[in-house]
Amino acid sequence: MLALPNVDADKAFGVQFAFADSNITTKYVSFQNALLYTTSTGERRIRVFTQCLPVTSSMHDLFKAADVEAITCLTTKIAIEKALTSKLSDAREALVQKCIDILTVYKSDIAHQQSSAQLLLPESLKLFPLYVLALAKNILFRTGTDIRPDERTYYMMLMRAASVSSTISFIYPRLYAIHNMPDQVGAVDNDGRIMLPVLCNLSSEKLDRGGIFLLEDTQTMYMWVGKQVHAEVMTKLFGVPSIEYADTTKGIPVLDNEYNTRVHNIINTIRAQRPTFMNLVILREGEQREVKFFSYFVEDKTKSLHSYYEFLVNIHQRILAKLAK
Repeated sequence: MLALPNVDADKAFGVQFAFADSNITTKYVSFQNALLYTTSTGERRIRVFTQCLPVTSSMHDLFKAADVEAITCLTTKIAIEKALTSKLSDAREALVQKCIDILTVYKSDIAHQQSSAQLLLPESLKLFPLYVLALAKNILFRTGTDIRPDERTYYMMLMRAASVSSTISFIYPRLYAIHNMPDQVGAVDNDGRIMLPVLCNLSSEKLDRGGIFLLEDTQTMYMWVGKQVHAEVMTKLFGVPSIEYADTTKGIPVLDNEYNTRVHNIINTIRAQRPTFMNLVILREGEQREVKFFSYFVEDKTKSLHSYYEFLVNIHQRILAKLAK
């Protein structure tokens, strides 16, 4: 039972539990929770949610049904609790160890007959190592002189009650290339909806000095503009032939052309998906502020942490070592 001073639609709660008796003979189990609350007008209400789930004794079925985003969200909250009662390094290691434990079970119980020459990932959890690495490099758990204690505390409190979608987008922000979009992207379709650009991996290899990229982490939106963006694109978006002549402090001007309208539509659509309004920060290639922008590229190697490829190799080695014991 939880007693909360207030709750809103943007809050999420996760529960981790273990069976006292694992010998379940029924085909289904039911989970039920109830929310008793008082509205802002003083009216008492109750909301009951019941879910019935099938029981399986097959590890293969269990892995097949795993929800990687829900698992990552709950793992994030557990790691935050550990960071608040222990060291950041302990929380980071707990994240990595959780990944190793899950993949070790998969290797030993399901994929034990397959070759050990490469890391084997269940289809449902193939993104879990990437999310774990992103968490280790996130402001929640990484160390560095650029992170203020009060800033880290703010984000920890934010993520402790964030929804699954908000948590995933915060630890692995969404990156879009908006300089070479298909014609239908950013345009209003027959149902009044806006199609967003295809997502890009958070690797600096995806950047192009002749491109414009939009990144959002649920809190802030960044637009990175390369030095070699074509003058025609710059004129349509900013009304000037080069980013050097644009007043980036005033945001993107509203101009009477299709490309400018489509970019504004994309920005407004992304903002509408988040519970809080996101400011747009426009960055020129080479300026000092872009250090913040590049800190989101979690697949790249940093001074103290692996690249994504190196992380997978390390995870694989630790799984093999654990199985060899």
